[in-house]
Amino acid sequence: MFESFDIDHEYRSSYLVSGYNTLLQYNETNGASSARDVNNDFLPRYQFSQISILEQFVPLIGITVRFKNNVTTNVEYRQTRDLNLSLLNSQLTQLNTRVIGFGFGYRTRNFRFPFGLFNNLILKNDLNFKLDFALRDNKTLIYRADVTAAQILSGAQNITYRPAIDYTISERFILNIFYDTNMTKPYTSQAFNTSFTNFGFNLKLLLQ
Repeated sequence: MFESFDIDHEYRSSYLVSGYNTLLQYNETNGASSARDVNNDFLPRYQFSQISILEQFVPLIGITVRFKNNVTTNVEYRQTRDLNLSLLNSQLTQLNTRVIGFGFGYRTRNFRFPFGLFNNLILKNDLNFKLDFALRDNKTLIYRADVTAAQILSGAQNITYRPAIDYTISERFILNIFYDTNMTKPYTSQAFNTSFTNFGFNLKLLLQ
């Protein structure tokens, strides 16, 4: 029924310290910090200015299936969290990103148009149909020490729909017909809902 069935999963993480200073007032007694500031809090050996943590599931789960009839389908779910802690103003910024994507592809030869004025036309070379759909959700949150609830700084929901057709005219020429729709709905009132569509064709020349 199908030629291959692939399952993908990948996790990435990084920890970054933008800068730190060694406090000259730091002092130890019996292996522990003994120096205090004006608020009677213990002073650390190192004073950090900003710390960042990035976690990525790229993807958390991804499935690709290739069938014997030259049909390919794929689905994946991605999730990312970017944390930036500023110790200068006691503020934490968190960027959350979630992406759900679907894909469909079909490659054939001797394609005959099923309807219209070209119902008797047969395309003898390779014809490749592609369809990609993605739902993306971005949200930036700010946490402050003096505020109990998080505040939404920016972010939006984005939907893309991209069908395309590639036809090999000859060994050197490839015709690409595309259609691209992008719709965005922001989370804040500082931006407006947007939607745009692109469509057209490209003719590629291969020089070998």
